[in-house]
Order: sequence, then C-alpha cells, then structure tokens
Amino acid sequence: MSGSSPASPEQLQVLYEIALSIGRGETLSAVAQAALSSYLRRLNCSTGGIFERYEEDGDVSYRLVEGIPATPTYNNTFEAATRHLDHDDATDAASFREELPLFADDEAAQYYIFDLPGFGVLVIVKNGEPLAPGTIAALDPLNQKLADACCNRRVEQEAAQTRETLRAVLDTIPQEVVARDRDGRYTLANESAAAAHGVRVEELEGSTDEEYARNGDRDVRATDMKVIESGEPQRIEDEERIDADGRTRTVTTDIVPLELPETERQALVVTTDTTDRTERQAALERQATAMEASMDGISILNADGEYTYMNEAHADIFGYDSTELLGGTWRQLYPDDEIERIEQEVFPVLEREGEWRGETVGKARDGTAVHQEITLSALEDGGLVCTNRDITERKRREQALESQRSRLRVLFDQSPDNIIVHDDDGAVLDVNERQVSTLGYDRETLLEMNVEEFEVGLEIDELESLWDELSVGETLETRGRHRRADGSEYPIEVWVSKTEIEGETRLIALDRDISERAEREQRLQTRRRQLTRLHEATRELMTAATRTEVADSASETVREVLGHPLHGIHFYDPTQDALVPVSVSDRVQDAIGDPPAIGPGDGIAWTAYESGEAELRADVRNDDDVMNPETAVRSELYVPLGDHGVIIVGSTEPDEFTEADVASAKILAANVEAALDRVEHETRLKRTNTVLQTVLDTLPAGVLVEDPDRDILTVNQRLLDLFEMDVSREALTGVDCQAAADDLKHRFDAPEQFLTRLDSLIETREPVTKEPLELADGRTLERDYVPYTLPDGEANLWMYRDITSQSRRETAVRNLLSVTSRQDVEFEQKIQEVLEIGRRRTGMEAAFFSTIDSSADPDTGGFQISAATGSDPQFDTREQQPLSKTYCRKTVQTVDPVSVTDADETWRDDPAYEEFGLSCYVGRRVEVNGEVYGTLCFTHREPRDEPFTQEESQFVKLLTQWLSFELERRDREADLRETRKQLRRSNEELEQFAYAASHDLKEPLRSVSNYLTLLDDLYDEGQTFDAQAETLIEDAVGATGRMQSMINALLQYSRIDSRGGALEPIPLNAVVEKAELNLTVRIDDIGATVTTEALPTVSGDERLLIQLFQNLIDNGLKYNESANPRISVVPGTPVASIDPPEPVALDEDTSWHHVRVEDNGIGMGADVADRAFDVFERLGRTDENGTGMGLTLCQRIVEYHNGAIWLESAPGDGTAVHLCLPDG
Repeated sequence: MSGSSPASPEQLQVLYEIALSIGRGETLSAVAQAALSSYLRRLNCSTGGIFERYEEDGDVSYRLVEGIPATPTYNNTFEAATRHLDHDDATDAASFREELPLFADDEAAQYYIFDLPGFGVLVIVKNGEPLAPGTIAALDPLNQKLADACCNRRVEQEAAQTRETLRAVLDTIPQEVVARDRDGRYTLANESAAAAHGVRVEELEGSTDEEYARNGDRDVRATDMKVIESGEPQRIEDEERIDADGRTRTVTTDIVPLELPETERQALVVTTDTTDRTERQAALERQATAMEASMDGISILNADGEYTYMNEAHADIFGYDSTELLGGTWRQLYPDDEIERIEQEVFPVLEREGEWRGETVGKARDGTAVHQEITLSALEDGGLVCTNRDITERKRREQALESQRSRLRVLFDQSPDNIIVHDDDGAVLDVNERQVSTLGYDRETLLEMNVEEFEVGLEIDELESLWDELSVGETLETRGRHRRADGSEYPIEVWVSKTEIEGETRLIALDRDISERAEREQRLQTRRRQLTRLHEATRELMTAATRTEVADSASETVREVLGHPLHGIHFYDPTQDALVPVSVSDRVQDAIGDPPAIGPGDGIAWTAYESGEAELRADVRNDDDVMNPETAVRSELYVPLGDHGVIIVGSTEPDEFTEADVASAKILAANVEAALDRVEHETRLKRTNTVLQTVLDTLPAGVLVEDPDRDILTVNQRLLDLFEMDVSREALTGVDCQAAADDLKHRFDAPEQFLTRLDSLIETREPVTKEPLELADGRTLERDYVPYTLPDGEANLWMYRDITSQSRRETAVRNLLSVTSRQDVEFEQKIQEVLEIGRRRTGMEAAFFSTIDSSADPDTGGFQISAATGSDPQFDTREQQPLSKTYCRKTVQTVDPVSVTDADETWRDDPAYEEFGLSCYVGRRVEVNGEVYGTLCFTHREPRDEPFTQEESQFVKLLTQWLSFELERRDREADLRETRKQLRRSNEELEQFAYAASHDLKEPLRSVSNYLTLLDDLYDEGQTFDAQAETLIEDAVGATGRMQSMINALLQYSRIDSRGGALEPIPLNAVVEKAELNLTVRIDDIGATVTTEALPTVSGDERLLIQLFQNLIDNGLKYNESANPRISVVPGTPVASIDPPEPVALDEDTSWHHVRVEDNGIGMGADVADRAFDVFERLGRTDENGTGMGLTLCQRIVEYHNGAIWLESAPGDGTAVHLCLPDG
C-alpha cells in the first residue's frame, strides 16, 4: 500500500469551500441542507444524508435531518449504508461509532459513513472513483465543525422556541407590560400596552414616555428612575388613567427593576386592575427551588474555601450527599496536583477578572477521576459561586475517538517500485531493473553485494536481528535510507517479507524512493497542524461569550496557525464609521505603534471590508492604496469578517504568504464571523428571554402553558394561589394536563362540564377570551384560551383571572340594562326600578330623583322629588321644598358626583344636615340638552365606614347618564311625532295637488281630442280634406294621446311613495308570470318569446314589482326589430362579485339578489344609455308611442325598495337591465 498523498491546492480549495458552507442557515434544517449540498457538490457525490442520534433508555436510534434528494432511501447504495444505523443495544451502537469512518463498495458505487461527534452521522454515496484516503482524513475537522454547527442550531432553535412561547404569553395577557430605560425609552411592550396608548407595538417600542404621555399620567420618568437607581420595586395603587380611546380607568402599576446581561438596569412596568403581586421572598424561594432542580452542580463557598451551600447535582457528581460536604473544604474533592494547578493558575485569574471558566479533574468518593466543565464567580465577601457539569463521559468518548483515529492512520498503495531478494545474512540474491536503475550499480555488482553496503545507519547485526523476529509469511514495514553508487543518499519506505523458497529462507524487500513524498508529508503535517488548530479554535470561538473574547481567540489562532507575529483584528464601529483595532499583537505595536482606525477609502483594509473579498498584497509598498508607503510591513493579507470587520496579517518580508495561508485565513474568518453572529444573536436572545420570563413571573393572572404533547411547560405562582394548590411550579412541569385537570375539577361548580369544555376547546382550537367560570366556593373566574404553534406541533395557553368583584358589578349593570331596555314598561316605573338597583348597589337606605327649577327662589322652592324608593319616609312628599336646605344645591354646581360618608364630621353645620339628618349621601346632577334638569341621589341616616369607591361613583354617573338620555329621547320623540304629523299633512296636500293638476290638464286635452275626432268623423261622411290637413289632424290627435299618456305616467310616478305597501317576501317568478300575463296580447301579436329561469324571493311590494317587470318586458318588445324577439329574465351573478357603475352603491349590511332582464332588440349607444333614466327621455325609435317615463318609473320603484338599477347596451346588440333587490 502507498501512503496518503498531501492535499493539493485544488483539494485545499475544495475543503475551504466546504468549510465556508458549514454553519450557513438560521435553522438546523437549513444548516444541514447547505453543508450537505456542499459536501456532495465538492466531492462529486450523488446522494447523501445527515442523521441526528437519539438516546433514550439505553436505546440508540437515528433520524434523518436532511437528505439530497429529499428521499434518499430510494437509492439502493444509500439504503445499504443506512442499515449500519440499526442497533440491537447500546453496546452495538458504541461499537459502530468506534468503527467510523466506515466505507464500503456496493454494486457500482461506494458509501461513506462519517461520525459527527456529539450529534450524529453523515452518509454520502459516490459513483466512479472512490475518495482518496488523504481527502477522508482531511474531512475529519470539517465533520467536527459540522457537528458543532448542528448542535448549536439545535440549541438555538430550542431557545427560540422558548422565546416564541414567552412572547406569545406576553402578547396574550390583558395587563399592560412595558420596559423603559433611563431615558424613558420603551425597550419592550406587549399588545395590551400598545392598545392602551393607541398605537402598534412596533411604534411604541423605541419611543419615549414623553411622546405617548397620557392624560392624568404622573411623572413616570421620576418613578422609573427611582426604581432603576435604588433597585427597589414600587407600587402605585388606585391611579386614574385616561387611555388613547378616551376611556378612564383606575389601575395599579407595579414598577420592578429589570436586570439584563451587559445592559444597564431598566424598569419593568406592569399595569393591571388587580393588586396581587408575587412577593420578593417568593421569587427568592423559586430561585432556590430552581437551583436545587438544576441539572448542573451549583455550590457557594466562603472566603475560607468551605462549602456553605451545595445542591444535590453538585454532590452527585462526586458520589456524595450534599450534607456530607457542607462545611468541608473544596480541596477534599481534588487530587494534590489539581489543587496545585487551581491555586497557581485558576485563582490568580479569578482574583484579577472576577470569573474563571475551564475544565478541572476532580476526585470522586471511590477515587475515580471526575472531569468537569466549571465556572467560578467571585463574591464581594471573598467567597465564590461554583457551577460545574460532569464531562467524564465526553472525555472518554474523545479519548476513544483519538485512539480510533490513530488506528486508521495506515499506509496505502503497497505497489512495489524496487525489489531486492536476499538471504538471512543479507547477501543479495536477485534485484529488478528498477532497483538497479535507482541504486546506480550494474546488476552483477549488486548480486555480489550485501544489503549492509547500501543500507545507511544500520549494521548487519541490527538488520539480522530485525529479520530474525519475522515469521514466515509476516511482513515488516519500515523506513530507512539507501546510498547510491555515486555516494548520494535518499529516503526509502520498505516492506520486508520472510518466505521459504525451495526450503531456503528468503527475504523479499520492496522499497520506494520517497524523497518528494517526505517533503510533501512535511508540508502536509504542517497543514494538518493548521487544520487541527483551526478546528480547536472553532470550538473556542463557539464558547466565547463576548465580541472581545472572539477577537482575542481569533488573534491567538492567527499567530499559531499562520505563524506570522504581525496581525490584528479590526471591528467596524458605526459611531466612528471606521474599522477600529480590537486585538493586535505586540509585534504590530513594535513595528508601527498604535494602529489607527481605518475609515472609508483609507487603504487596502477598507477595500477588502467594503467588497467582502480577501485581498493579498505581495509588497504593499508597490500598492497605490497603501496608507503609509514607508511602512515596515511588506506583504499583507486582508480577510473580511462579513459586516463585523477585518483580519489583517502582515510580514516584514515581501511575498511571504502561500495559498495555504490564504485558505487557512479564510476558514478562520468564516468561523470568526459565525462566532460573532452567534454572540450577537445569543445576547439578544438572553435579553429577550430574561424580560419575558420576568414578565411571566410578575403577572397577576394565573398562566398555564402546554406543549404539543399536552404536558405542562410552565405555570406561574399566581395560578397556584388562584386554585390554592399546595405544590411548587417545578413539580407541575411535565405533568400531563388532562390528569391535572381531573385533579382540579372538584374546585369548580360544574366539574364534568369543566372537563368537557376543555376537550371541546382543544378539539376546535378556536381562541376564547373572558369565558366565565363559577367555582364551588362562590368565586367567579375568567378564562382565556389561546392555541399557538411551536416548531414541533400545536400547543395551548390558558389564563385564569379572579373576577368575582367585577362579576358583581356586571350583575348590577345587567339588571340596569334589563330594566332600561324593556319596551313594555312605563318611564315612571323604570325610574323606580333604576333607583332600587342603584340603592342596592351603593348599600344605601333611600334613593330619589328630583327636579330642579332654577328660576325659583332657592330659599322657598326650586326642589321637588319626582320619584323615591327605600325606607326613609321624609322622601314621600312631592311638594316643592327650598333648594338651599338640601345637599342637592351642592350637587347641581359640579358635573362630578358629590358624596359624604359622615356629615356629622364634615357637614355638621350644613342646613341640609339639620333639615334632613342625612349622615351619608352620594348624588349627581341630571342634565337635559345641556341644562340642569334635576338630581339623582342615594342617602342614609347612618354614617358609612368606608368612602365611596371610584366604581360606585362611576355607577351613579352611569345612572344619571341613562336618565339624561331617556329624558332627552322623550323630548325628541315628541318633536318627531309632531314632525311626522306635519309630513303626513303635507303628503296628503301634495297628492291632492297632483290629482287636481292632472285633472285640470286632462280636461282641455280631452276636449281637443274630442273635437279633432268629431271633425274627422264629419268629413268621413262625404266631405274631404286635402292631404296636408289630414296629416295635421292625425299629428294633433297623436300629440294629445301622448300628452295624456305622459300625464298618466307622471301621476303614477308621484303616487309610488304614497301608494306603495309594506315590504314582504315576494317570489319573483310569480311576479314575472303576472307581468307576462298582462302583456299576453302584445307578445302574441309580434310572436315574441319570454323565458324565465328560477328567480329568488325578494322583499318588496307585489303591485310595484309587477309594474317594474311589465315596463322592462314591454320596452324589450317595443324597441325590437328582430324577426324572433326574445326577452329573458334570469338570476345574475352574486352581488359580491359584480362591479356596478357609478354612482350605484349598495348597503354592505343588507343581503341582495341580482336579476337581469335581457332582450335582443335594437340597443343604444353609451351616450344615450347615460340619459336612460332621465324624465321624459325617449331613447328608442321616435315612431313608437312612448312617454319617456318608463325607465324613470322603473328607477323610482327600485329606489322605493332601496335597491339599484343600471343597464348595459350597444347599438344592434340588445339591452341588459340589471336589478339589485333586497333578500326576502
């Protein structure tokens, strides 16, 4: 076999392009698709798939994440490869992973299975030539990078799912939730907060409190700053606020400090109508519970290194119970050499930076080593917080993987070039021509030599010792050096096999001159070290928490991989519009001093950043774009980091960088860019998740969130308090929701109905808000149900609020609406019932409604009770009383309710108190048309302990508003009755006028017509007119006839409103049948055909509808020159799909029917059709009798039905009349 060849520049380019594709995409599927596509395209493979490994209860299975094509299992070779993924047990699965990478031939193709450590496997199928062994080996760091990218995207997707869930919760809750910074700028807002401000969430976020200050707002900036600076929450109760829609509400506002990573403290503001809030102690208890439930180990140590707190996870890692370790020192858990390393290397960093992260090796109870990832954070009192995670199993897998890689490093291609056969003493027995040519001796000379003569560095006794250790049939592989006849030496690779030929021991040595290969291997070894370091750097970059950490790690990697001490990382700073140095090597400062910021147009670095393409300069002094032509730097490489900045690597020697350097720098730049993108994304994600989780924990509503399996994702403390559940939130997480509901049903007034309703809501998945629920203890809850979708399926969100007080208020309002909406009750009785509702709502002894006469002398009159209820007899009188001796004199002076709870303390000297002895009073004036009409008051002779609430005052205000409206409505109805009476009288007079006018016009026309007829009759008896006289007489008779028709039509037009009946359901088929019957003679005379399809039932007056269709059919007959006249009455297209011409408009709240009346008559032009509905417009032939009123009457009839009419026509193409009539 021959060894693996070093990667050529073309192969390096292939690997570089694959590396660039890894990590592209926002989702796991997109990352897998992009990388798989690049693997297949760059390696000339046809089919492939990326599988994710799942382990559950000791069973291992694989799931296809992405495949090319989408269903690669239809490929027989790919299917053969995937059979390796089926395992009987965990041992079988572990053995399979140790064999990776695995490759085999299947028919005319080969398949390869590569391990993706910590994630799964990559399967590819290749037709034709197999992959070179060097390519397989070079793919190893790329496979690790792909595994890391897939794992990162899986974690990000899960985090994004959490963020989407929390955002859905935030936007679902009815409370207003905002976060504001020191400048009063809204950094977060939910839908409720945006609605209260009258804007969208996107408009509110980013604005300031000054831009959306609301009426009645306090100085919110001052309150926010107090919370931000002190870190202490604030509560403002019973605060009146006017929303953007003008609605006034009384709210309770909680302002709590919001701590976000790498961000100044902000104020989280939750505005709600309830006052329950989770106490800070509860938050601390939840935090402690979360620490105990954490899968990571958490402990706290004092300044002496003794454990003062430790959760069970921390103790379990070392095999102890937490109580055994409390009070002990950390040194008991670590071996001596690790203690020394921690004290010498870790503690100085911790003291200097306040935090240290890394790996340590502890000592378990049984003495075994415990590998850990550990984070130490210093406390102000000298103690520290330690979090750790057991990575022993991961270390074992890494060691097994390294061992596997070593075993797979074998030599390939053992085809011999040079052959020597010698005995066990080293005497040469035979050689081939290739060996003769290589050594430079003639064949005869070689056959007289011993191998020790051209073997360099080994004596004959050493050689014989090696040969003696060989067994027959065994092959020894080694390297050495041979000396040519001219004395020059060259390295060889040799395979020595021992065999027996004719009973004699013989050794066959096959060797190859590997001079060029040794040189290539040296270069390859260097390249492998670079790729390995790049791979390690990728892992380091993926754990960097800040942009500065990414820059420092990248700078160190440049030094180690490229070996050039002049390098720096520049990030783009938008505030300076320049590339600012972030991490530069010491040699850069020695060579050029402090590197400057690089702005637009400043040199080659900006060109590379702006273009997004790497720039290589063999000698920057010869480049016109160089910033400093006298620079000590000669050759320079510039590699952009996307939008983040640029990597600059330099050398004081010209033409110093190779293609491999450029490829390595590009791979590193791609990884750095991905790390910077990740840091930005994770920073935003952490900030958002912190805000949303804080919001959920501070909500006054009880919240329960389900996952797609109907298991509980999370609940808040308010839900537990609401249902009096003696269990922690963490204990409910993961519990089956159906089982939890069954346990909870006994708390409801109708348990089975509660469960049935839950099933119904989940089945229909229709959102529900403010659904009332009655509890067995008499309380009333309100439920919201919001279905939402997670990436892995459909889920549910439930919210419960205690609305007992609100329900009682609404009951009073419903009673009020019930009374005020009844039409069968007299106004006076309504007042009595309204007074009683108000009296019960306010808990008062009596209630009365009074009228105020502002023109009367207040010392003698002006106050009169109109209605009263209750048990105070002094309000039974209906006599006028002095206004000056009543509390109402104060009430009428202001628009707001006036109230007193103990007049003996506040109004003791008031004449009203002396007159009526009322200790408790609340009342408000009643206005009618802007003037004071009277008062509505509620009284008690005993004082009241508590002041009247804002809601009670609002209810009194509501009662007075209804009373004002009713009084104004009664006045308006009286005015309306008078107006209608006058309109009826006017209509009767108009009808009489129309009848008289038509009669007066008809009489002279009748006389003219009679005389003309008589004249014609006389001359029929023998006397004759000339032709002109006869024509004039005919014209006169015709004109009087037309005038008579016009008068009749005008009279019909004027009577449509007065003689039209009430609208009722009318079948149009019956209407058209009657219209057609009225025209039977005319239809038969001209041989016309009238067809009717199934027509709808409309709301109308039957007589007017018959006249409408009779006129339209008659027009189609009258203006028709066809040999076969046809008229069709058919249903039209649905109204929603038609576009009627201007100015036709239909009421969107009414259901309409569309009908068409079509004929094949002479038609008309567009200019004529525009005047079709004008009075006295004759649009057909002038030789036809017509009044010009036919279509005008049709339009008037349609308008009587509140419908629409229009026509479509063209000369010679007939006419279509469109009707829209209301549904019957």
